[in-house]
Amino acid sequence: WEGEVDEKDMQPFLVPGEVDRVSYEHLSEDTARAKLNRAVCRAVSRGISVKDLIEVKDRTKSGKLSLVNVHRLVVDLGLSILEDKRLPGDSSLDQLGDSGTRRQLDRINQLRQARAIRADKHGVFEGLILEGKTDDRETLEDNQLSIVRRYREGQKRDLIGSLLRASITRQVLIHPSFAVASYFEVIVANPYSHEERFKIHIPDAELRCIVDGEEWRYYRDRVKPAWSDICDHPNLFTPVEHEMITPDSLELTLAPSESVSVPFVFVSFAHGQHDASVAPVAAGKAPPIRARTIPVRFTSARYGHTTLLVNVQVAPRPYTPDRVLHLASGAEESLKASLRICDVHPPNGELFVHAVDPMAAVQWRDPDVTVKYRMQPGATGEFFVMLYNDPYHASLYALWHICVQPLQRIDFHGVLGQTCSKELIVKGDRFSRRVQCYSSCPSEVDLVPAGAFQLVAAAYNKISVNFRPLRQTAPGETKQVRIHLVDVDSQELVSAWHMRATAAAPEVSKTFQIELPLHQAAHKKIAYVNPWPAARVFQLHTSDPISVRVKEERLDIPAKSKSYIRLWFAAEHRPVTKDTLIFVNDDRGQNEECLLIRTNFIE
Repeated sequence: WEGEVDEKDMQPFLVPGEVDRVSYEHLSEDTARAKLNRAVCRAVSRGISVKDLIEVKDRTKSGKLSLVNVHRLVVDLGLSILEDKRLPGDSSLDQLGDSGTRRQLDRINQLRQARAIRADKHGVFEGLILEGKTDDRETLEDNQLSIVRRYREGQKRDLIGSLLRASITRQVLIHPSFAVASYFEVIVANPYSHEERFKIHIPDAELRCIVDGEEWRYYRDRVKPAWSDICDHPNLFTPVEHEMITPDSLELTLAPSESVSVPFVFVSFAHGQHDASVAPVAAGKAPPIRARTIPVRFTSARYGHTTLLVNVQVAPRPYTPDRVLHLASGAEESLKASLRICDVHPPNGELFVHAVDPMAAVQWRDPDVTVKYRMQPGATGEFFVMLYNDPYHASLYALWHICVQPLQRIDFHGVLGQTCSKELIVKGDRFSRRVQCYSSCPSEVDLVPAGAFQLVAAAYNKISVNFRPLRQTAPGETKQVRIHLVDVDSQELVSAWHMRATAAAPEVSKTFQIELPLHQAAHKKIAYVNPWPAARVFQLHTSDPISVRVKEERLDIPAKSKSYIRLWFAAEHRPVTKDTLIFVNDDRGQNEECLLIRTNFIE
């Protein structure tokens, strides 16, 4: 197969009796031989073994090929047989073989046609046709020109497509911030000569189309647009239309060549910070607003064509809360708080509050904002409260960041004037530190040790809490007290507790009536007898240390002896009657007696 291929070379591969069935009357012998020779040479140059192709088709190893296999061999070499003439007298199709042979020939023709279609689609012509041109150079030039022409047509098609896309594409750049609405309008025109219905496709939940006419009117009158076609084209300004867009399907109907303004608003409640110089408010919990491009499509409901593509580019910016509030609540409890706004009278007289966290519930009660928050076990709670001037969340009045610290809970139930104690266990850190305890109600809560002490590292330290209530709590009411353990040197909060206490009224053993003049302080004494057969030390306290004070808080009385409780009464400037309890406790703080002093101030 290296040199010329003549009829004698092909003779061994043909079945006897089938040689004369193929006639090349319309082609010269040199042309057929030359094209077959070139096809073999191209196959050898591409690394294709013609010998292997023949051996594959000669399955019987007889050294001969049937006419069908010759057809296949010619096709594999990249040639196409366009005409198959028969000898005179061959009137039956059965001369070509049985029905299986005809079916194989049909499949070869179908494969050849499919290859021609693919080559024509990609501008590649690898097969050579055994008819037409005899000049190989002209054929090659025509093929190359055809490739260039088709490439130019493809480039022209791409260029026209890019120009069409650019003509229907608009770029909108907004800079949203957390909880702040970014409002803009886009002008939409009907390019058809008939009335058409358009569908609005918005693939992002944070961007929405305004369908309510009242809301649209409020945004246009009160909110400065973040971007708008109207700013650049004042003559295209269109008035607000009610029920212009269907709320459910977001469909818009336009008359021929009609143009309208379609309003959009972008609001995001992702409260992560973007500025690297600002510490994240909720690091690891909430992501920031994603910088992205949102494609908004206006498509024809009848044809399905995209008539306008609006690429909304979101470039977020950082934010700063107006107030940061730190609250405390017991672990796994519900926090209830009433927060006062800075301005007693809001600009519009009413505020609309909103909280994103599902564990928080907020409500506006002029002039306070009530907050309810459900604490999660073992976690510090934080959430944001947004105060808006309108129900559409268009104008942000204030942004509050509320942090809720979970505290360990301790409960007390005592009697007025009587001391009840509990111990708190604090585990030390990896190093020792000097700490001190503080309470939010020092008049009723005593902490031992009272001053600064050493917190032993890697050990369990005890702190005693002594609660002596001075006022009775109403039914269903509890006294809230905070206890903090603070590092004296670094002022760091080491531990905290939430104390809830109730106080019951004691049993009054004696009642004394005293009358005092107005505008002057007074001194009185009450006799008290030690009923015990042994000497006792009594501790004295009053329920109102500001109005009535005990001169000597420690009273040492021998057995069965009498002593005096000396009292000082503050001056009053109007006639009034006051009841004051005098608590007589033992050395352990337990109540021995309770004396009621009823003081009448007269002129």
